[in-house]
Amino acid sequence: MNTTGPTRRRRRRPPKYRRLRPLDLWLLLIPVAIGIVLPVLWQIRPELAALVILLAPALGFGTVQLPTIAREILMWVLGFGVALAWGLQSPVLAVSWLVLFPCGFALGGHVRAIRSGVPKPGSVPVVPASDRMVCNPGEDEAEEVVIEPSLAAVLAAIDALDGIDRTVISLFRGPARLDLAGRPDGPMLVYHCADQTAARPEWSHLTTPGAPDVEVAIQLAVLGHFRLWQTTTLEPARKAVAEFLATGGRASGLSWRTDPDVTDLRPPGLDPD
Repeated sequence: MNTTGPTRRRRRRPPKYRRLRPLDLWLLLIPVAIGIVLPVLWQIRPELAALVILLAPALGFGTVQLPTIAREILMWVLGFGVALAWGLQSPVLAVSWLVLFPCGFALGGHVRAIRSGVPKPGSVPVVPASDRMVCNPGEDEAEEVVIEPSLAAVLAAIDALDGIDRTVISLFRGPARLDLAGRPDGPMLVYHCADQTAARPEWSHLTTPGAPDVEVAIQLAVLGHFRLWQTTTLEPARKAVAEFLATGGRASGLSWRTDPDVTDLRPPGLDPD
């Protein structure tokens, strides 16, 4: 990784929605049937029953196609707010809505996962072969990809982190990966994985032993809060980058922490690809 390769820009990838298995799709018919049968059995007015049966799954399906903020707001407003409104007319209609809306949401997520290229459940994920740097990854904004970046290019990208528009850098070298977030003049997160293709990847992160037990905020895809000892500063981050670009491994002489908690508590905002 000793050249500054071509840079390209692309749209941020949507979240990795779950691609349902054939069995899941068949099982989804059970709550759909319940949501349809309930208004019929309770002899709800046909026009109201038809409105709920058609509108609830359609709105659930459409909501999952929206950008993050709109999706989360509408999920609550349409999923629960409308159900409460139907409850004033008939509790049966409210129950039917609460059953059918998530079914539409699940089916919409399945369709969006297919369109986003999410592999089928159980398939082996394909890891791009090229070593690369991904800057500013996430969901809605443009990200920048540099193939086979030089050390100078990566250090410049680190210096450009501002905690607002440029928040995360992910480096890939074969199956290994290094993530950085924060600001060069403040606390930073640095996470390393030797093989991200493993069934359960093992992650390590740089720490600051002896740091005061205070909380700091670091902007990722969302604002994250961490203890100061869980973070590092610019110089250790630079050393970690230099070693990673050279070998894909962790820099010796730095304070790395590796245990199951590191993997389980790794911020979702560091998982763009």
